Amino acid sequence: MASGQTRLLAAPIALLALYGTVQGASLFKHDLQFTKAETEVSFWGRGNYQPTPKTVSRTARAVENLVQHAPHNPAYRSLQANSFAWRAYWEADATTSQQYAQQAVGAQAAAVQARPAYYQGQVKLAEYEARLQDVL
Repeated sequence: MASGQTRLLAAPIALLALYGTVQGASLFKHDLQFTKAETEVSFWGRGNYQPTPKTVSRTARAVENLVQHAPHNPAYRSLQANSFAWRAYWEADATTSQQYAQQAVGAQAAAVQARPAYYQGQVKLAEYEARLQDVL
């Protein structure tokens, strides 16, 4: 009888372990994607580095995928806002620049809402709002 009870307990434990492994692998994959995108965006505007349009597009898609996966993740939203702010800065068309600036404010506001006590997020939101007023 003890062997039967052990088997009954082993099945749910094995399923939980499998679920945890899958979740961990997914989190690890997203962490790598986030780190790659964050590193790329962190170099935008530094020194003489100017990313190619292909790099900007690829990075923007990666950030959008992260936000779709975890829309309430404040780090993902802050990265999204930073990406939009740079795209607004580089954009030659005033209307498109304004749209990117508005998206930067929206993404940073979502980050602040998800992590309201994070002072740096509030500072960034004020910065993006000021930039938006400059392009209006």
